[in-house]
Order: sequence, then structure tokens, then C-alpha cells
Amino acid sequence: VRSVYQKTFRTGAGEHDFKVVETQAPINSGDSGGPVMNSMGELVAVAQAIAPNARLVSYAIDISEVRAFLASPWKPAPLPATDMLDKADLKYTVHKSGHLEVEFDDADSKDAARQSVFLTKDVEYFERADVRKIWTLAATLKQAPDSETTLKLLEQNSRTKLGAWMVEKNEQGEFLLLYCVKIDATASPDAVKSTMEYVARLTRAAKKELVPKADVKTASQTLDAWLAK
Repeated sequence: VRSVYQKTFRTGAGEHDFKVVETQAPINSGDSGGPVMNSMGELVAVAQAIAPNARLVSYAIDISEVRAFLASPWKPAPLPATDMLDKADLKYTVHKSGHLEVEFDDADSKDAARQSVFLTKDVEYFERADVRKIWTLAATLKQAPDSETTLKLLEQNSRTKLGAWMVEKNEQGEFLLLYCVKIDATASPDAVKSTMEYVARLTRAAKKELVPKADVKTASQTLDAWLAK
């Protein structure tokens, strides 16, 4: 053992700070998770990584960190997005973006167009929080919503059960009105299904009023008409 100290590691899941046991024992690819023993045969650390710029320098996690982690509250790791939809009995296609697309029928009208709802392929992390996004497109606007419309959208956000309205601008200069829910990535398949159905139902109701009408000149006015109800 060379030394013991606190060190921050960066992985695909974010930054991790823990007590490191630095050794000169060679650790090769595939050795991660292996035991590091002291002269008494006691487990003192778990092999983790090598130093890319220093030959024969290896990093292991102090066993006290492992014990503390095992004793702390925990939850399952997120399932792959495809597994979530399979278990929820939802038929999906893979969009060219890589995200998963599910089309929902309108229960009130057999002739209505199906509503596409998307589930992100990747999980976003912050420390021990795991989040996936579920979203759909309500309308494409030629003009940005004015301040009054934006305020009404914010008011709607405070009253919805799940998620919120958001506006994004695409490369063509159009404004996309989206409804998005950020859901716990470890949520059950049934919870994911219910959330996607909620997003589809709420957005479908909004789209019926967002279609331009003869007596309404701008997209903002059609949105005002829908929000006023």
C-alpha cells in the first residue's frame, strides 16, 4: 500500500468521491471488484482502477466505503428502456434519434391520428438520482408564444399532475410546444405506461385547440383559446 486518501473519480454515471487505497500491486483489465488483502489475510479494499499515467499504480476502494454503501438505503438499478416497454406490454419503434416511440390511440375517436410519445434511451444522473424523460409534441408554432401565453403555460404547469409544458426552437426557426415528464428511471413498467398514457391524453386534448382556426389569426391566440377553458 502506497497511501490512503480521498479521491474523486468520474464515470458515465457522474462523479464519485471516496477513500482510496493506492497500491503498487498490478491490476489488469477484468480485475475490478477483486479483493485487496493485508498481511493478516483481512479484506481491506476492493480493486477499482489503474492510473493511466503511472505504471503499477492501482486504485482500490477502502472497505469502510463499501460497508457504508451496503448499509445505506438503496434501490434497483434502472432497467433498459426496451425492457421497461416490453414488460409494460407497449409496442414501440426505435426512432432515428435512438429514442423509443410509442403510438397511442384516441379512445374517444377511432378516426383521430395516433399520438406519438417518446421515452429516452439514456438515463440522466445526479448523484444517486436516476431520471428518464417522457415527452411528446403538441404543436409546431411559427411564432414564439407571447408573454401572456407563456404565463398561462406556467399556470398550467402548476396544476398538472405530472410533467410540464416546455418550448424549444428547432433549426428551422420554428417553436416546438412539448409536454415533458421527468420520471424516476427505476419506476416500475406499469408506472412508465401510466405516465406515457397521461402525456398522450393531455397533449391530444391540447392539440385539438392548437390547430389554427378561421377566426384565429395566430398560434398564440389558438393557444390562448385552449388555455382559457
